[in-house]
Amino acid sequence: MRGIVLLLMLGFTFLMFNDFFPETLPGLKVSKWIVLLLILVLFTCISVLADKEQEERRTLKWTLFSSLYLLFVVIGMSVLGGHSTSGISLDNPIVWVLLLVSLFQISIQLKRRNSKKSQEL
Repeated sequence: MRGIVLLLMLGFTFLMFNDFFPETLPGLKVSKWIVLLLILVLFTCISVLADKEQEERRTLKWTLFSSLYLLFVVIGMSVLGGHSTSGISLDNPIVWVLLLVSLFQISIQLKRRNSKKSQEL
């Protein structure tokens, strides 16, 4: 499962790098549609292979990790001097709204997890 998650992160990183620095990879000849298809297949594999009981515990970790990872990738690409061709930047209010929604979702999951633990005791 960790290998699939690693491939997902590499795919997201590749797409973000290609978005922030589109001139650097023209000789690579990897279409972003192929990478998007790979990410879709990997998400499907995760949902099919996942154990439902463990997935509930992993969802919180995945949401937190992926949100922070993508935020740091955007920050890193910006620091390196890249400019997003699709508008993904720290100046875009939509990015901050999505981050806040993600944090809200994490807080709801934490409350559910804590209430389940207290009910079990």
